Amino acid sequence: MRHAVELYLKDTALQLVSLAAHRKATVTFDLDGSHDIGKIWQHIVSHSQAIDRRYAPLLTELHPYIDDLEKIDATGQVFRYPFSNLNKKHLEDVAVINVIVLKQRFGELIELLKQLNYLNSDLGDEYRLGTFTNVLSRKDLFEIAKMLPPRAQWSHSVFSEAKDSIREKYVLSMKQFCVALDKIQGHYEMADIIGAPLELPNLPRSELFVFFDCWVNRQKKNSTREKFPDEDVLGSDGFIEVMKRDFLEEDEDWRKLKGQISPDTLAQIRAVYGIGYEKAGCELHPHFFDSLQKELNYFFRDDSKKYRARVLHYLRKSRLIECVVRGLKYMGQSALSLEVEGRYLTANTTQAAARNYGLR
Repeated sequence: MRHAVELYLKDTALQLVSLAAHRKATVTFDLDGSHDIGKIWQHIVSHSQAIDRRYAPLLTELHPYIDDLEKIDATGQVFRYPFSNLNKKHLEDVAVINVIVLKQRFGELIELLKQLNYLNSDLGDEYRLGTFTNVLSRKDLFEIAKMLPPRAQWSHSVFSEAKDSIREKYVLSMKQFCVALDKIQGHYEMADIIGAPLELPNLPRSELFVFFDCWVNRQKKNSTREKFPDEDVLGSDGFIEVMKRDFLEEDEDWRKLKGQISPDTLAQIRAVYGIGYEKAGCELHPHFFDSLQKELNYFFRDDSKKYRARVLHYLRKSRLIECVVRGLKYMGQSALSLEVEGRYLTANTTQAAARNYGLR
């Protein structure tokens, strides 16, 4: 049991080293030479608060459990050997160990350590996005963005009041506050929160709606067509009829879209879809968009069959509009997401479907 606790704490100590590196800070930890739970715990407590304030509440809950374990068996020797290295008998002051209480307390401790492990994982994912300052996490920046008045009012007294409140709550110097403002204004989702959305290029409404209109038409056909009795049997008459029908419908879709949507727009639709599908931070958008843009422009120039196949493949995605709407919100395009939602999810889907999209 004690060894499991040591491993959980060592993992946290190593995660702090990694998180500190994101902030360009140096935290070292001797993994092989550290077996004293008390020392490992003190290392975690002393460095965690400077790295991320979200550690504090959980560490406060953990403290009495770790303190008890440290007092009984700090180095893992007590329950392995009857005597210490100094030839002193272990547990002389403990006459009885209540295994029922031990089991309960250890179960509570492990649940808290699991929460600590989840927090380590979540923070690792968050800091890899790269949105933080020397003193503020991504979560802090989002909270500050919500505390700020609209960007158009920053020359008014309401901004000064918000500034003072934010600086007091997060203990920020004026320079640190200004760095936070720069981060917020340059971030797609946070800029939208303060009413100053950043433009998302390569997404003209006309091309977007042409693509979505075609998608909606396809969904309607899929929901109303009759099923052949034997269409799932390879080589059957029904199977062949379905192949013919699908080919003709895809050919019709391609004729509607060919020349109406550019590879850059298609790449942007697919990138925003990816952000929404993965529920990913907008910071990952360049990773999605850049590779898609290169691929689709290459196919558009040099391989028209593959370009056609890509267009029709995206058109077959059953959750296309759901994920694009969510992705637009993550990209700080709330006005466009509401427009798409109102135009397609209200007019062309049932309320039940809209609820399934997580938008109602």
